[in-house]
Amino acid sequence: LPSLTSVTIPNSVTSIDYGAFGGCTSLTSVTIPNSVTYIGDYAFDGCSGLTRITIPSSVTSIRINAFYGCTGLTSAHFIGNMPASVIGFTFPNVARDFKIYFFSDKTGFTEPTWQGHPVLRMGPTPPIMVWMLENGYTHTENLLGDPDGDGVPLLTACALGLDPRANNSRALPAPVIGEDTVSLTFWAGGAGVRYEAQTSVNLQNWTPVPLSAPDASGRRS
Repeated sequence: LPSLTSVTIPNSVTSIDYGAFGGCTSLTSVTIPNSVTYIGDYAFDGCSGLTRITIPSSVTSIRINAFYGCTGLTSAHFIGNMPASVIGFTFPNVARDFKIYFFSDKTGFTEPTWQGHPVLRMGPTPPIMVWMLENGYTHTENLLGDPDGDGVPLLTACALGLDPRANNSRALPAPVIGEDTVSLTFWAGGAGVRYEAQTSVNLQNWTPVPLSAPDASGRRS
């Protein structure tokens, strides 16, 4: 599939086998889910359009030459520990300025190099940084930026549990102003996210106000 440009691997996939994306020279973006535990030999062989890759913490095995010939690849971000089983060279024949990044509270990484590539720390593991990497951004991305131009900054998308790669303009709170009231309807379907609304007459003292139960589309008022 030389014309394939972007792929999000389904959560049902547990392994990326031998040569799965070999020769996909136009592939510029790939999202590997937390269900994947195995990346096989030559899995991304010759994917010269890839510039960065994020390895989720679920991956425990990477086989020989998994990213061979990814000549445009400049960074690999590991979310978890170094996979327990790494067979052969993982990133041969990549970009000259290629670097490996890992969180400083993870283990198994050698410094200053690993397999001849520079290895750099990203600091500890804040949840928002993991969210950034899992959604295809680097650890240096501006959280107040709006890469897809939908009017929703990355920080807002993270706080509301939104997909930062989708058009989220309709997911923002929509105010309806009455004679002496204002109501907001917003998407509140993010798992593990607490949603709360408060009111104030002086912007100093705040009182929580009740929220409706989520409707069928996950919106609350």
